[in-house]
Amino acid sequence: MDDIASIIGTKTYDVLSVVPIIGNGDYNRVDNALTYVSPTVANTVFQLQYSLGEERASTNTSQDFAKQVSAHALYANGPLTAGISLMQVTDADGVLAGKQGKDAVLLAGAYDFGSFKLSAYYDAEDKAAKKLKVYGLAAAFKFGETTVSVGAAQAKDVNGSAAAASDDARLYTLQASHNLSKRTAIYGNLTAVDNDTASSLGFNNPVAGSNSNGIQVGLRHRF
Repeated sequence: MDDIASIIGTKTYDVLSVVPIIGNGDYNRVDNALTYVSPTVANTVFQLQYSLGEERASTNTSQDFAKQVSAHALYANGPLTAGISLMQVTDADGVLAGKQGKDAVLLAGAYDFGSFKLSAYYDAEDKAAKKLKVYGLAAAFKFGETTVSVGAAQAKDVNGSAAAASDDARLYTLQASHNLSKRTAIYGNLTAVDNDTASSLGFNNPVAGSNSNGIQVGLRHRF
């Protein structure tokens, strides 16, 4: 699922990392996994992965903790990139006896018009009593050696709570990069999170119901 999320971006300040979705959060690394990647068929690559989870004592009541199976299809043809990923975790708790499973689906796509690139995504996954849902749009503009991207997203039922308090959030991103040479670039990211009463997404241990902003600047050099 992390591979499909990378169509949108999975850096620290990107929306699908700030939320985060399950495929780019607890399960962006899985234990004892077997993965099949297909040849390209009609501009599409298929991938299937099965994780055996972590080794646990025979007396443990959560033998299936972290076992997961996921599959994706990634289509790339000229300016269009699109993908769908499905993920099923057998037991996401690891403490309670039995299986507390989770299912997730992610859709993502981008179209490059040359000087302008439009991206869109939708994620839905089990989260406590309700489903967490994230959907958003991003647009990137190129001006010579400079690229500026703006995005907006809505996260619903962040905690999956069935209580009356709202746990939705809105996320806004502004990113820019400038190539100083073929191998060196400067960049900056700004992400703003508008939390509802029971949502606490953001940076540096944000408080539920409070807004959270993060800024990042850096220099990147490819050796």
